[in-house]
Amino acid sequence: MAFVEKYNLAYTGEHLENAAQVLKRIADTYEMLAARRQEYNPAADSVIIQLKEVARLILEYTGAYSRETELLEEDQKEMESAFEKRGVSVKDIKVIERGDGRREIRMYLRAVKKKCPTTREIAGILSEALHSLFDSTDNNRIMLNGNFNEYVFLECGRFNAMHGIAKRNKAGNTISGDTFSINEISRGKIVIGLADGMGSGYEANAESNLVIELMEEAVRAGFCEAAAIEMINTAMAVNDVAGTPVTMDMCVLDTFLGIANFIKLGAVATYIKRDGWIEIIQSETLPMGVLNKVDFDYTVKKLYADDYIIMVSDGVLEAIPELDKEEAFLGILSGVSSKNPERMAEEILDTVMALSPDWEDNLPKDDMTVIVTGLFERS
Repeated sequence: MAFVEKYNLAYTGEHLENAAQVLKRIADTYEMLAARRQEYNPAADSVIIQLKEVARLILEYTGAYSRETELLEEDQKEMESAFEKRGVSVKDIKVIERGDGRREIRMYLRAVKKKCPTTREIAGILSEALHSLFDSTDNNRIMLNGNFNEYVFLECGRFNAMHGIAKRNKAGNTISGDTFSINEISRGKIVIGLADGMGSGYEANAESNLVIELMEEAVRAGFCEAAAIEMINTAMAVNDVAGTPVTMDMCVLDTFLGIANFIKLGAVATYIKRDGWIEIIQSETLPMGVLNKVDFDYTVKKLYADDYIIMVSDGVLEAIPELDKEEAFLGILSGVSSKNPERMAEEILDTVMALSPDWEDNLPKDDMTVIVTGLFERS
């Protein structure tokens, strides 16, 4: 019996929470011992960060960062009245306030009075009654039937994000050393990444592609950006044979809160364009894979409807012949007339190419990539 208890893998939430606390305690002990030694150890730093992240993920998975709450009485009455008019019977309503600030509503629904409402209609009723936008989750049935089934609806972002990309390869290359990725890793959370491997061609592409893939997978799994960067950089820095430095420019965009986290390692500036005003987010850090201890710039910005995030690779700025390239690029951004992200990206790159001495032959001296992300109010 003792053997079964010792090796039983069906851990309860309490066991997992206890395990998370142990990991945190171990991380604190590592930190204390490192402070006592008064010497820098990059491997120890990386272990500490990773232990803390695993502990945080376990707590989040077990629901430690979520709590059950209740609807306001008037909101619930309005919702139930709207359901009744649409021929929907409801019971067992649960409202969960998630760690990311969004509400998740779970309830059992069935169609009555020979009605056939869709989950999209239900989401609309919830949005109107609760004065916030809700969306049906992927596992819901498309339509209600005469039996009670559980349906889950999630509060969604107030913004829609649209993206545009324009790129040119270095003259003579069919493969770009720039790698980009735009992915919604969870509902309302989008990762936009642009990595540039040193040099151009196949090897640079392979290195930059690896960094983007690893970062995306780590953030999708729930790791914070800092821990993900530490892990990837450690792997690259010890790879003395094949590893080459890679600049990384990443934006984690939360369309629910309208907040963007910018992470930059050796990357050129990122720009936020709002009406006639442009903000510059700069970095003075080294690329990933150069040092054992990674140094990165981390900036958080509040965004609003009709804001545009413009990310570029260094080849774009290098193509500008003026001495003050950033000042010249600001002038280009100010003169952009398009409001569509795709057309805006093409307009920016075409304008830069027109300034370049090599524009007639369309022969860039480096890979060039422009990514424009526009934020628009969700209707």
